[in-house]
Amino acid sequence: METVTIQSQLIYFDKSNLKAEMRMYNHDKSELKSFIWCSFVHYDLLNLKRANHADDMMQLFNDILNPINAITFEERLKQFKPQKEVK
Repeated sequence: METVTIQSQLIYFDKSNLKAEMRMYNHDKSELKSFIWCSFVHYDLLNLKRANHADDMMQLFNDILNPINAITFEERLKQFKPQKEVK
């Protein structure tokens, strides 16, 4: 069995949505094995509809937000791929 390290970061939020990026590395973080973007919607199960985050949660999200310099998943993937040397 292999030991891996998983990192996650909040890359976007608004009044009812979150987007997180999660990355899985080998044990010493020298090799990226996979990554995923996940979107979450705040949903009120009692009222059965989308809901806004509470003010304290919005503050928490603002405090931990770590945006990335990519708009699409494909752009982000390119940032992880090794660049070929131009001679």
